[in-house]
Amino acid sequence: MILVADSGSTKTQWGYMHEHEVRFVTTPGYNPYFADDDFITQSLIKDLLPYINEKTITDIYFYGSGCSTTEKQGVIHSAIRSVIPGAYIMVSHDLLGAARALFADTAGIACILGTGSNSCYYNGKDIIENVTSLGYIFGDEGGGVYIGKKLLGDFLRNILPPDLDEKFKETFRLDVHAILDTVYKKPRPNTFIAGFSHFIGDNIKHPYMEAIVKESFHDFFEYQLMKYSHFGKAPVGCVGSVAFYYADILKSVAKGYGVSDILIQSSPAESLVHYHSHI
Repeated sequence: MILVADSGSTKTQWGYMHEHEVRFVTTPGYNPYFADDDFITQSLIKDLLPYINEKTITDIYFYGSGCSTTEKQGVIHSAIRSVIPGAYIMVSHDLLGAARALFADTAGIACILGTGSNSCYYNGKDIIENVTSLGYIFGDEGGGVYIGKKLLGDFLRNILPPDLDEKFKETFRLDVHAILDTVYKKPRPNTFIAGFSHFIGDNIKHPYMEAIVKESFHDFFEYQLMKYSHFGKAPVGCVGSVAFYYADILKSVAKGYGVSDILIQSSPAESLVHYHSHI
């Protein structure tokens, strides 16, 4: 059996084929910049193994956020190997997973809009051009953290529209000190910040909320997609929860940049299961 993983900073979706149907198991995210070998190993034992028969697994294809270097790939590989020792294991960047899910063996500009953001030009086989995302502190334009930071920044500066300010306080019961303490002193601040994008989604009909999402997507196009030599000539596709939940806004912004038909998938996991089941 082939097991495929799409792993971000927030969650990992594992997919496999069972009687011609793709099934899924969801576990925490395993970005090796935030999760160490021990955490990943223990989570795999607790959150994955009870739902699969590891003895039947022959191949594991893991595509993960933060897995762009040999060192970080090694963290994931070692943890999986300790839990499922008999399988072939491939660990690669989530960007390659997104490209294969969106375009299979054809060319295109593949994007991730989830907790963070990233993009590349894929020639149907390999990633040959990548505008560096720079992570949640310096980049990740259009991703959940980027959008969440805009909301939090305005809340902390007391410049949210009054109705949203009141609703925010009622929903989260957080003050300035609690937010700053969590962001600067506790682990996985990117996941904490991205979590506020759900509040934005619940209130997306408010003009302020629509505006910050739209501005974030404009920044994504300006700082990432517009930098590709193939932009305007190659098709564009996006995977990720932010792309999926704000699809209407994303399509509207894309049209302003001449992209009339943007491919959008909530998760690449199902497409990747089919991709690896047929290669």
